[in-house]
Amino acid sequence: MPTQEAGVGLPTSEELFRTLADNISQLAWMADPNGSIFWFNRRWYEFTGTTLREMQGWGWTKVHHPDHVDRVVERIRHSWETGEAWEDTFPLRGRDGQFRSFLSRALPIRDEQGSVVCWFGTNTDVTAQLEAEQERERLLASERSARQRAEGILETALDGIITIDDEGRIRDFNPAAQRMFGRSRADAVGQEVAELIIPPRFRDSHRRGFAHFLATGKGQVLNTRTDLTALRADGTEFPVEVGVTRISASHPSLTTGYIRDVTEIRQNEKRRAVRYAVTNALANADSIPDATSAILRAVCEILGWQVGELWLVDREAGLLRLLEAWSMPLDGGDEFMAASRTWTFPPGVGLPGSVWATGEPIWLPDLAAASSFPRVELAARVGLHAILAVPIRLGREVLGVMQFIASTIEGPDGPLLDLLAIAGNQIGQFIGRKRAEEERAELLVRERAALADAEAAIRMRDQLVASVSHDLKNPLTAISGQVQVLQLLSARGRDELPPERLLESLDAISGTARRMATLINELLDAVHLQAGLPIELRRRPTNLANLAQQVITNHQQATEKHSFRLDGLQSGPIGEWDPDRLERVLDNIVSNAIKYSPNGGDILVEVARDRGWAVLSVQDHGVGIPTADLPHVFERYRRARNVSAKFAGTGLGLAGAKDLIELHGGSISVTSVEGGGSKIVVRLPLKRPRRRESAARQA
Repeated sequence: MPTQEAGVGLPTSEELFRTLADNISQLAWMADPNGSIFWFNRRWYEFTGTTLREMQGWGWTKVHHPDHVDRVVERIRHSWETGEAWEDTFPLRGRDGQFRSFLSRALPIRDEQGSVVCWFGTNTDVTAQLEAEQERERLLASERSARQRAEGILETALDGIITIDDEGRIRDFNPAAQRMFGRSRADAVGQEVAELIIPPRFRDSHRRGFAHFLATGKGQVLNTRTDLTALRADGTEFPVEVGVTRISASHPSLTTGYIRDVTEIRQNEKRRAVRYAVTNALANADSIPDATSAILRAVCEILGWQVGELWLVDREAGLLRLLEAWSMPLDGGDEFMAASRTWTFPPGVGLPGSVWATGEPIWLPDLAAASSFPRVELAARVGLHAILAVPIRLGREVLGVMQFIASTIEGPDGPLLDLLAIAGNQIGQFIGRKRAEEERAELLVRERAALADAEAAIRMRDQLVASVSHDLKNPLTAISGQVQVLQLLSARGRDELPPERLLESLDAISGTARRMATLINELLDAVHLQAGLPIELRRRPTNLANLAQQVITNHQQATEKHSFRLDGLQSGPIGEWDPDRLERVLDNIVSNAIKYSPNGGDILVEVARDRGWAVLSVQDHGVGIPTADLPHVFERYRRARNVSAKFAGTGLGLAGAKDLIELHGGSISVTSVEGGGSKIVVRLPLKRPRRRESAARQA
């Protein structure tokens, strides 16, 4: 192979070539057509610190990096075999042992026939360029990483982040903002922020504040947190905390807002305030209206709702009526409140009626969608939207409905609704307590009235004692008189006391004695019943029609103005009754018919059978009983007001009759028209009742 020392194959201008080759900045070398390097320039030796003997042939591979040498050899051999130009970049080791990167190229030198005569190659040090490129790539990668981190923060941030330009138009709208406001980024970018997320009533104020901020660099929300009200895509408003920073280094300048939805925080604060207000109002109120008025006002002011109403159930009418209402100043509010006071709601009608019917709370975000709300048109004119209603409960009973209406569209707040439902239960308990207190007061009034009645009854009893004394004294006087007459006539001799006169006197004495016995028995039974002592019936088969006929016959002999008629069954029915006490009952009823028919007239006695019952009725055409006294006819010592001053009596007869009839398991009733007579009906069981016979009950 030709060598540099032998000077074989060198150009004729050898000195010129050597000078040029040794002074270029690259490392240079030459190889024969087979790739065996036979020449290196001076720069090669200076850099590598080697000699031609070390490097010639394939010795040059010694200064290549072991990680790259195989790849370099493979590629350069391919070029030498094909005659294609060669280019590669790889590290070479310098005399200091450090590797530097070189861009290496080799071109074939051909003769006139196109055959490769030799190869000329160069190695250009590109370490600085590669390091610069690597630094640039590092910086680009760092920038990409920073952007990715920023984008990651924007994507994952819980706060809404909105960037706007100096025209107030949105340039960026992160996912949290999209969720918060219910709008996509595509819909938001390019829109004016004031039109998109700020309620209409605050937009002019926002624009003035933003213009002042651009002009002065000062703003209320700059670099601080401020409470504001924001607007969702569905029209609902919600509270937010907003902080704003200015990015002046960007082109164009941008402003970024960091927005935090504080709905839950503010709602919790409001819920606590509502809970306290309800408890405080119920603890300090003296009456139901005072409590409900305070609660409605407090809840409206805390929640910022315009109208509060409390409807109570009118049990007799079966309707809800407005008990209390409160409203904030509202255009047309007086008209709405006046109209509300005229409304009533049956179950299932309107929102109050629906809550009453179901017992469940209801929340409607916007009344405009509630066609069943009777006041919807009036509410729309006044500007009312959201409405909620909760039942006022006492146990399972719904006593009323509490309702609140807002001027804004408000989505359902489950915890608030639950809290107000609990407040409804508390109000229900308060109403129940107050009603119980009122009932106790009424009971006290009734007890006082009962005491007065008892005192009156004592006076009546005293009058009764006087009356009974008189009623007993008169028969005794009559008996005593008859006895004295008999004694006088007997003393004069047999001729002065004929048998007829004796029998007449004895009959008179016997009749008077019977009346005394009847009165005494009534008094004894009354005393037993009053004391709760038992009265034992002496039952035996008794023919009711025969008993009635006997009583009628006895009384007919004592009156000429009255005429008795016995209708119905002439014999029977027969039952297991106490005939003595039944006779006393019938005697009392017939006596009253005679007594309270002072002008005479017909007295109809009727005996009948009604399935398992014997029925006896006595009807007269006398003075009758006032309607107000009918419920008290069978009360002991009570007498109708139209007879107490005109007719003698004890007030025991009908009371005792009722006790004895009920003791038999029967019933007694009266119908009467004042001035038109009375009808008393007695019903007795034909079969003996199974219950224990006793009158051990309080009269």
